[in-house]
Amino acid sequence: MQKVKHVLLLTSFMLLTSCGSGGSSGDDDTVVPGGDTGNNNQSNEFFAYSTPAGVEECSAEDIMRRVEFDMRDYYIYYADVPQVDLSDYETPEAYIQALRVEPDIYSSVRDATTQSNLFEAGETQNYGFSIGEAADGRVRLRTTPLGSSVNLAGVQRGDEFLEINGIPYDDITDEQWAEAFAREVGNTVDVLVRTGDEAPRLVEFEYRVYRWQTAGPAKRFSTPGNPTAGTIGYLPVYSFLETTRDDLDEAFNDLREGSPVEELILDLRYNTGGRIDVANDLGSVIGGSAVANDVSALYRHNDKYPGENFFTFFRSIPEALNLSRVIVLTTGRSASSSEIVINSLKPYIDVVVIGGQTEGKAFISSAREYCGKSINAMEAIGENAAGMSVVGGIEPTCVVEDDWGFPTDNQNDPLLNAGLTFALGESCGVLANNSSDLLRSTTIGKDRKIRGDYPQTLWSDKK
Repeated sequence: MQKVKHVLLLTSFMLLTSCGSGGSSGDDDTVVPGGDTGNNNQSNEFFAYSTPAGVEECSAEDIMRRVEFDMRDYYIYYADVPQVDLSDYETPEAYIQALRVEPDIYSSVRDATTQSNLFEAGETQNYGFSIGEAADGRVRLRTTPLGSSVNLAGVQRGDEFLEINGIPYDDITDEQWAEAFAREVGNTVDVLVRTGDEAPRLVEFEYRVYRWQTAGPAKRFSTPGNPTAGTIGYLPVYSFLETTRDDLDEAFNDLREGSPVEELILDLRYNTGGRIDVANDLGSVIGGSAVANDVSALYRHNDKYPGENFFTFFRSIPEALNLSRVIVLTTGRSASSSEIVINSLKPYIDVVVIGGQTEGKAFISSAREYCGKSINAMEAIGENAAGMSVVGGIEPTCVVEDDWGFPTDNQNDPLLNAGLTFALGESCGVLANNSSDLLRSTTIGKDRKIRGDYPQTLWSDKK
């Protein structure tokens, strides 16, 4: 794809921008990176809240008043925030939900330490799994985050989930589930699982603190029967945290071993977001010289803060892949920074999306710490260098239903199989021959119940 000419667009960006977003003291699911917005004139003050007279500092009421102050100040829909009675709410977590304006379902309040540990150190605490009914009607593991107790025990996506503490899964009540999977560090649950045709085995699921590996391992696919096709790389990325940088470096080093990768399948199917600067670096490695130093996105604040509008740039990365096309695997859980990767590359290289329509989260935020809480109010909307946003979600080139009968890097996985098919034949293959059936099965798939306890970087009302 020929590089977009955008001299006039850049001029309009400059007119809109005088400084990057400041005042951040933490990281939300799509953080505005302090000091890395492509502008050196950042302000340090975005607002000036002070505890009202007669209110105890850092009390629940004080924190809720601070939340309301933010929502009526820099929040993207500040002018439409409803009038609600603060006394009707006991926690800032509930209060911010009452103040949100559609289509925002993401603004939230979280524990500051927990959120910072996740985004800065990749540290999370949970059992580390999700399950759901697969296409064959059996309840199977859908995700087993790398580093979790479930992952370290050798349990993998596609394994059948049979019993909990000796009780068949189909007989488990919601109360028994909640009691078994108590969210207490050190708590364990005996789970009977089965891999393929192997005998069932008992595995201990433990609620623990662990470092979540959010990218890789990468995999290379060769095509001996079609030597002209070249090497196809596969790279799963589950989130964009500060620690994702090291995970990506290791994965790209693996991809560089041997013959050059001529096609890349980027798996973002469960990536709900993270730091926009890390996502931007991933796009820089993929596009290489086709994107280096060019605009990746423009972020617009509300009309009270036009001076906070800013744009980001792709970086010039040594040993970039320099691809002219990338194939991205997505589902409805692909959101936020993962959508930024897709959308920011579209003006410069060919981006083929395979799977389901993405979430459509165009908002970003900078977490602001107050009294041990992180206030994550959506404060800006992003668009790419061509003026396109992800509102409404990114529609796939090839509609393919996600299923978890196999690990994601197994060629029998429907999304990966479709990605490989496209890479080899530049078409959706047999999966496109009956699109009406595909659309029906995709709708059914959206209704399948998912349960479990696993790390998340997107907090919303959409499940």
